[in-house]
Amino acid sequence: MVKPIKPAFFIDGQMEKLILQRLKIDAPIRITGLNGKKVTIPAIAKKIAPSIRLLQRKHDPIIILIDREGRAICSKKIISELHKELEKNGANKNNLIIGVADRMIENWILADWDNFVSITEINAQSVRPSSFEGMYGKRQLKKYYPFYQETTDGPKLFCNAKASIIKKNSKSFFEFISPIMSINCNCIWLTR
Repeated sequence: MVKPIKPAFFIDGQMEKLILQRLKIDAPIRITGLNGKKVTIPAIAKKIAPSIRLLQRKHDPIIILIDREGRAICSKKIISELHKELEKNGANKNNLIIGVADRMIENWILADWDNFVSITEINAQSVRPSSFEGMYGKRQLKKYYPFYQETTDGPKLFCNAKASIIKKNSKSFFEFISPIMSINCNCIWLTR
């Protein structure tokens, strides 16, 4: 018998929460409220570890998604450091899935470029970024779509994108989503 999954989420901000709600994810969602390059990984771990310990009793996996933002270290190093810091703070690291958008979730929105162009109706085929990782996604997105609003346009753009295309164009998304896809979750968006 396959054990049903009952995830819980820790995310950076309101846009990610709205995305999960739009995808009809029925799970506890906690906003860290700690976002930006000056926020240390130990500070994030210290804040969320007590809630993780409580949620781990009934929820598996615990999915954590943060933005790399302007941090100088790479996404993989942030994930490794966050695992260590959470363990130091008493969280069981065995059922954690940690993702770090490189640099922000807007990078993942842009990674399905055709979706972005189609929804925003911009004429930007000739200026498609050569890479969707590492750039400041929100700034890039606003360059083409100046009226972008994070909490209204962001969820719509993200949820209309295809996970399969984002996965091909974004290493940080691929590394985050692969362990989620390997468990028995019934998220239709992930199969698009």
